[in-house]
Amino acid sequence: MNLQEFVLNYKDDVVKSIQESVRIKSVQEAPLEGMPFGEGPAKALEHMLDLGKKLGFEVENFDNYAGHIDFGVGSDEEMIGILGHVDVVPEGKGWDYPPYEAKIVDGKMYGRGVLDDKGPTIAVLYALKAIKDSGVKLNRKVRVIVGANEETGWGCMNHYFGKLNMPQPAMAFTPDSSFPVTYAEKGILHLMLSQEYQEELNFSIKGGVAFNSVPDSAIGLFPLSMKDEIFLNLEKYNKGKEFKITATEKDEKIEIVSLGKASHGARPANGYNAISALFSFLSTLKIEDEKLKNLVEFFNEYIKMEYSGERLGINFEDEPSGVLTLTIGKIECEGKN
Repeated sequence: MNLQEFVLNYKDDVVKSIQESVRIKSVQEAPLEGMPFGEGPAKALEHMLDLGKKLGFEVENFDNYAGHIDFGVGSDEEMIGILGHVDVVPEGKGWDYPPYEAKIVDGKMYGRGVLDDKGPTIAVLYALKAIKDSGVKLNRKVRVIVGANEETGWGCMNHYFGKLNMPQPAMAFTPDSSFPVTYAEKGILHLMLSQEYQEELNFSIKGGVAFNSVPDSAIGLFPLSMKDEIFLNLEKYNKGKEFKITATEKDEKIEIVSLGKASHGARPANGYNAISALFSFLSTLKIEDEKLKNLVEFFNEYIKMEYSGERLGINFEDEPSGVLTLTIGKIECEGKN
């Protein structure tokens, strides 16, 4: 028996199924009735579970938070778990091909979720189908557990294992990683810093769409009194830089747009942080507004353009995980907050 032959029988079906899934925009949105993470994640979860059912497996949906797909028989105490997810990080800008088209170019498929994590989860289902078709008998139950909120909150697994108290696998792995095996992963800490002001702010800054991604744009609105200072420093700051800062007069304000390069938050070196770049530019200005000045000085002292956390005193590393990385993913500064 050649299991590889059974797998290759489904090559075209695998590609088609991944394309169908990628074409469902499953970024977390405002909750709807029966859809705790919005319509997209719920539809993507339904698609994955329907696929499992079509392939001949037992499936169950748990309130559109998560679902599981079972193959084989055996006790829950000895169950093998495979954990995947159908939600994706917001697509950002700068794609060579539409992020939800799943276009194939030169033998490669492009789209949000192709590798993280729709493609690998679907590959697992067809691998189990190949085992099923081959007649190999398993001594343990295999359960593919599919979440719909892995990227932005882990609400799927909190509901599945926490609220519903579903059984924990005796052994598990996730295909949400580089091939063939990743044996360790850094922990994640989401930290939010906030400051409340008693008086209305004379500026606003907004950038980023998710905590776990490097922002590719940030926008600031500043008083006209800063106009001369901004334009005086702009050309000098942009010189030699791939990603530029632009400034225009808009609605009796000066709008500054900082552009960068998006990347997964775990790999900030692969991107260029537009928020950090905006503050890097602001640090070149003589700022009279005390609130803005304090904010810029904080960034300049503790963050700058680095992603090691050295200035914050958190630049740790160990042998299995490597170095700690720091990503400034979002900022919202307007009104009194």
